Parts: sequence; C-alpha cells; structure tokens
Amino acid sequence: METETKTRRPQSIDTKALLSRYVDKVSRSVVVKEVLIVEGERGPVIWNIVEAPPLDVEAADPVVDALTSVFSESPLDFLFDFSVLNISEYPTAEEAYQFVPRRAKSIWRRNE
Repeated sequence: METETKTRRPQSIDTKALLSRYVDKVSRSVVVKEVLIVEGERGPVIWNIVEAPPLDVEAADPVVDALTSVFSESPLDFLFDFSVLNISEYPTAEEAYQFVPRRAKSIWRRNE
C-alpha cells in the first residue's frame, strides 16, 4: 500500500525537528517497523515500513495520523512525499525493501 501527499515548504523550516516529532509519534504504533528518508529536490520522501495483515486498508492510519498531527502543528508549510510499504504483502521482507530507493537512510527502526 503506497500513499503520497504534498504541501509547500519554505527554506526556513527545521526539517530535522519536524521529522523527529514525526518519528516520536509514529513509533508508538506497533505496526510501524521502520522509517526511512530520501532527500528529494523539493523535500524529503518519508518511507514508512509497516507490518500488518496483507491488503489492510487501515495499515496506513497510524502513519497518516502522525503526519497530520505533526505537520499541521507547524506554522510553516512543508513539502514532502510519503509512502507506506506493508512488508506482509510480499513473500519476504527483502522483496518488499526492493521498492525502497537505495539511497534511503533509516531514521528509526523498531528493535525486536
């Protein structure tokens, strides 16, 4: 399941602080296993790796809720894309991760 959204971002926004607040919120959901980021030309792409029942349309809810909460609190607009990748929808996690860009950097991972 992949979802994307965009808003505008001025140059003066503290991206690291927003991402830190986002990770703090999204990491509370047990379905979220990892958050990765890829810096794009117009802003970051946030990759959210979840493990939920295959084709669970609600699997992205914790991600969307955290994004909405954090980025709506910001007084400035913020340009970003995000994707939700449910590893349960693939035969192996390795196959699922093939869709994540190679240059993606993990900014949080659940220790299990």
